[in-house]
Amino acid sequence: MKVFVSWFIIQCLILGAVISPASAQNNQHNLRFLHHANAVLSDADAETIAASATSVLATDSGEHDVPCPVTINKIGPVNSFPNTDGVIDNAMEFFLVQQVSGHVKVVRAINWCEKTGAAYLGCASMPGNSLAMVRFSPDQDGILMAHEFGHNQGLDHRLGEFNLMDKSIGPTRVGINHQECDAFKGDAGGEGHAESPVAGAVAEPETDTMTLIKTHYFHGFPVAEGKNIPKEDAAMIIELLHDEGEKQWWPNALAALGLMNSEQSFQAITDFMEQATSDDFKDPLVFRALATAPIALGYYVNVSQDQQALNYMVNAATPERMTKNTEFRNMLAIDNTDTSALAGSFVAGLSLAVTEGDGALDALQNIRLEVQPDQFPIFDQLDQSKIEYERVKELGLEAYRSRNDDN
Repeated sequence: MKVFVSWFIIQCLILGAVISPASAQNNQHNLRFLHHANAVLSDADAETIAASATSVLATDSGEHDVPCPVTINKIGPVNSFPNTDGVIDNAMEFFLVQQVSGHVKVVRAINWCEKTGAAYLGCASMPGNSLAMVRFSPDQDGILMAHEFGHNQGLDHRLGEFNLMDKSIGPTRVGINHQECDAFKGDAGGEGHAESPVAGAVAEPETDTMTLIKTHYFHGFPVAEGKNIPKEDAAMIIELLHDEGEKQWWPNALAALGLMNSEQSFQAITDFMEQATSDDFKDPLVFRALATAPIALGYYVNVSQDQQALNYMVNAATPERMTKNTEFRNMLAIDNTDTSALAGSFVAGLSLAVTEGDGALDALQNIRLEVQPDQFPIFDQLDQSKIEYERVKELGLEAYRSRNDDN
């Protein structure tokens, strides 16, 4: 997923930052890799991701692809950055991660990229010189990095089941065309000239529920499709949430439960969170699912208007509230960073929880009175969530989530 540079430039001008697309010499891109202090990325991991991304671009995978002579090099040691909680929940947190010196930033979870949503894999300014990504599958980390780097180089999404710049990621979605190759090389005139998708030009095939859930999406789990999942499929989705072998799909399963508005949705999502222990936070895949669950609850409140679910979210929207909440007793041993990260995701989820009485908006305003302006990042999270709430209320959930998706 990408964040258009128009918004980004405004923020950078405020802080005096200069943003420009990554440039290449002899088709070589030398990039620094970093990771959040609680995310996992070794020097060997970064070398592998860079080599994999190079292979994705340079290899001719068939009629839907052209070989692109571009090399991505990892330079310098992999360092960590501690200046966020490791979860991108809003525009300001994305900006703070982008401002860390370096190019490729591995974070713990992403719940915002132009808009709040569930199960993002990456986010990059377009054009720009920095990207954020999660690690979700070792054999596809290089594909993810290449896709987000494409946004840095000015490329939009281009729909197609074999295309690297498609909205979904998979081992066979690695194809690029000549114009995209020019952009990856940094050639003058290549940037921004890839064929942009035309609304309705590519028909998305109807998919069954498990296929929908077992697909990774660069830009987050699709809202319209999730709302159309038959309610009778809730049982098999909940069963998947109990299968340790399926945990890479847990974020999508939680998002689906929130959107489908089943009578079992609220209980299943909250059970998933409440049964988690402090040890679960050490597993990157499980943590990403836990950070997605509050977003799923925001979806659920939006589609169900369930006051009980809204109250549950409000009671977990600050670290102090979370530690007093007996439902989270299994997680009370987690460190302050984890508590703050999860509370921040609840705040982000409240931006989606639009109800007729605007209960979530009132709660965000009331919580803001509890905290001091110097209590970063809570104060900023609340302000950012109110902004997103107003957008969701104005557009409706589906229109909010779909805006710019065809760009």
